[in-house]
Amino acid sequence: MIKAIIYDSNTGFTKQFAYSFAASTGLPIYTLKEAKKTLNKNDNIIFFSWIQADKIHNIKKAKRYNIAYAAAVGLRLYNEELVELIKKNSKVNNVYYLEGGIRWRMLGPFQRLMMKMILAMLKSKKKKNKATPDDIELINRLNLGYENINLDSLNILIEWYNSQKELVA
Repeated sequence: MIKAIIYDSNTGFTKQFAYSFAASTGLPIYTLKEAKKTLNKNDNIIFFSWIQADKIHNIKKAKRYNIAYAAAVGLRLYNEELVELIKKNSKVNNVYYLEGGIRWRMLGPFQRLMMKMILAMLKSKKKKNKATPDDIELINRLNLGYENINLDSLNILIEWYNSQKELVA
């Protein structure tokens, strides 16, 4: 039985998805810090966090609990290869990917620098005609800013959660 939702949010997208999921399921929701004070080690949880370098941020800290599902929020377009890479890098089996966005003003100086470096690399690829359609979309999202909170994208995860409740009942 899933005990709670734990989330780790950087610029707010993950928090928005996590709170919407909590409202849909009735599960209690905690930040990683709050969870440590409230939940027991090995409790079953759903972990919402953001992607950093194709890995779920703070996944190691969340693994003190039993992660039934990890919802990973990122800037890139959804594709199966990306999900498999996130699973591999995060060492977690059940990953659900959600497109979030980028809020430049909320990034720290180091994160802003890293994102600018990624953008420069992608632009260089484009200049050499080596950019994929996904690369071009990422360039656009980084250049223009991008906010995507499509709460309907949670429906599959909500259905999964409801099926888990039925198995226990």
